[in-house]
Amino acid sequence: MTVFSACILALALLGCSGDGTTLGPDGVPPTGEAPPDTTPTTPTLAQLSREIFTPNCAFSGCHSGAGAAAGMSLAADRIAGQIIGVVSPTSGMKRVDPGNPEGSYLLKKLRGDTGISGGQMPLGDAPLSAAQIALVRAWIAAGAPL
Repeated sequence: MTVFSACILALALLGCSGDGTTLGPDGVPPTGEAPPDTTPTTPTLAQLSREIFTPNCAFSGCHSGAGAAAGMSLAADRIAGQIIGVVSPTSGMKRVDPGNPEGSYLLKKLRGDTGISGGQMPLGDAPLSAAQIALVRAWIAAGAPL
């Protein structure tokens, strides 16, 4: 080995030395920024109201105003008091039983479960998507947070 080759090898080894403390857990030097949070968040009633209930349910002739179907307004300012822990007069089940999605009448109506009176909601319109129903289910399972 020539002196030149030995110097190149020594420099290469020195450049790779270190204890690794300046590397992140993924082996890449940190940028100083926190990694993005990829933890799924629990849906809230405010989110569901904005994204699902208001555009699909809370309008005149359905679940809004004085003549709301089943006496249940899903307007954003009234929804919590109308569905969380409230017994449905048509089924005897809680509309939303926090922590118990399978015991919640709302979820059964949205899915169109057999044996549920009145048909799948939203009545006379396209059913909610599987993703929308999954969000409602996750919200109920998490205790129906506002």
